[in-house]
Amino acid sequence: MALLEELRHEILLEAPHAAVDNVMDVLRDHPVLCTAQDQLALMGKDKKVDVLFWTCVISMVGVLNLFLDPEITLTWRQALLVSSKAQGHGINHARCIREWILRYILHDELPLHHLGHTWWTALEDEDVA
Repeated sequence: MALLEELRHEILLEAPHAAVDNVMDVLRDHPVLCTAQDQLALMGKDKKVDVLFWTCVISMVGVLNLFLDPEITLTWRQALLVSSKAQGHGINHARCIREWILRYILHDELPLHHLGHTWWTALEDEDVA
């Protein structure tokens, strides 16, 4: 039983490090960040996209602009917080922007909103009602 607990403890300690290392590698890779910045800036100029999606994209571009600007020496967290505060939000919004950027770079997925979409609930089922 002790061996099983030790293995479980080692797995729990090692698993987050892989994700953290991957994120840190992305933040150090300026060509990848610049490419993402350019692609997102093009998406932000598209007038046909949904307004909520557009604001997410513009938020992502703003953070990348601040972080990658050689004249401004902001850390990743500082760039996120400055961009979020400029939009009238706080640290939770900064975390969302961080997740959007990393999801876009690592998985090529863009943030989607769920406004206007209906979700099925158990109360709508005739058998339950």
